[in-house]
Amino acid sequence: MCFMNKIIFYLFLCFLPGLSFSAQRGDDVAGLPEVGQQFRRTKAGAPVYLECIWGVDIEERGQPVSKRSFDIKSFAGQETDGLSLLKGEKVGSLSVSFRGDHVEHHITINENCRGHGFATWAIQTLESMLNAPSRAHLPCTHFCSTVGDWNVASVALHEKLGFTQVKDEDHQGVPGQPFYKLDLKSKPSP
Repeated sequence: MCFMNKIIFYLFLCFLPGLSFSAQRGDDVAGLPEVGQQFRRTKAGAPVYLECIWGVDIEERGQPVSKRSFDIKSFAGQETDGLSLLKGEKVGSLSVSFRGDHVEHHITINENCRGHGFATWAIQTLESMLNAPSRAHLPCTHFCSTVGDWNVASVALHEKLGFTQVKDEDHQGVPGQPFYKLDLKSKPSP
């Protein structure tokens, strides 16, 4: 994201109702990912890695929220099922909001890269990063995500990874949209 786009984004956030800035920096806040930091599940041989591309710390409805955005990138040049990727090529994006005891994520995989397991690897990498001993002090106890019931692939992905659907009144997501939750502390790191 270029410098001017970041400024426009920050100004946009300032004028949204119920939002206020507590910081405008993407630095490491209480052990959260820093801009430029990369994460990969090396022991698992993940074909992708996450790179934190921006971060902002704000208040929503009086509660502190730290937002981070990650590019999902190809770790090594690879060719699978007719898909040829260069090392470091972006295959999607992952937006993460740290809200007290939970981490809400939204994932998008580039259309030409879907069906190759990149979303699975990206979410597992994020989960591993959050379960790292260096982040044990974070209060995050569960992942959650609002998933449109029309998005069959995303519903299947979340269920495969152990997420369970919760009722509307059990979350603050989008009313009428299925909401998925995964307990972080009770599950061993992937």
